[in-house]
Amino acid sequence: EIVKNIIDREQKEKIFMQINYMDTHTPINLSNKYIRKHYNDNEIINNKLGYKEILEIRDAIDNEANEEEMSKINEKLSMYEKLYYYETMYAADNINYLLKYFKESGRLKDSVFILHSDHGEYIKPEGKLLGHGHPVRNKEEILNVFYENLVHVPLKIWGMGEGEVEKVVSLVDLSPTILEIVGIEKPIEWYGESLFSDVEKPVIIEDIRYGNHCFCVRTNDWA
Repeated sequence: EIVKNIIDREQKEKIFMQINYMDTHTPINLSNKYIRKHYNDNEIINNKLGYKEILEIRDAIDNEANEEEMSKINEKLSMYEKLYYYETMYAADNINYLLKYFKESGRLKDSVFILHSDHGEYIKPEGKLLGHGHPVRNKEEILNVFYENLVHVPLKIWGMGEGEVEKVVSLVDLSPTILEIVGIEKPIEWYGESLFSDVEKPVIIEDIRYGNHCFCVRTNDWA
C-alpha cells in the first residue's frame, strides 16, 4: 500500500524505487496469514532462531551433542524451516499483488522490475553451517553450503525482453545495470559492470567475521 501511494502521488514522473521485503528475517511476522493458520503466538516465539540461538546450536553440534540433544535441535530446525517457508510465501504474495496493481493500472508496459535477494539462508546442519552471518569453519562448508545456499541468490529482470546472462555476476553489478537501463553513465569508481556488458570480472565478496578480514572470490571455474 505504501508503494501504491507513492506511485499514485508521483504518477507523472519517472521514478526509481528500491523495495525491501524483510519478512524472511527475524523477528517472525505475527500477522502472516500462513503462520497464523498453523501456529499460536507461543509456538512462534518459542521457536524463533536469532543469532544467539543459532550459535548455541552450532556449538552443540561441533561438540558432538548426544542423541537426545540432537533430537531437540532437529525439531527446532524443522519448525524454523516451516516458519521460513511461510514467510517466503507471504513475501511472494506481496510481490504478486504489486505486479497485479501495475498491470491493472496500465503501468506494467512502462516499467522494469529487478527481483533479487541480498543473501540466502541455510537451516539444516549439513557441514555444520547454520543460517547466514556465521563463520565458515571448513572446506566442505565453502563448497557445499556457503556458495550454493548463502551467496548464490535469485536474479530476475522483467521488462527487458527474453534471455539469460551466462556469466558469474554479483549484486554490485545491479547498480551499473540500472544506470545503463535509464541511460546514465557509470561512475569510474564503481567496480561492478552492467549485466549487459561484455566485460568479465571475478565476483569478490568482502566481509569482516569475528575481527577477521575475509574475501570470497568466484569465477566461472572456481571459488
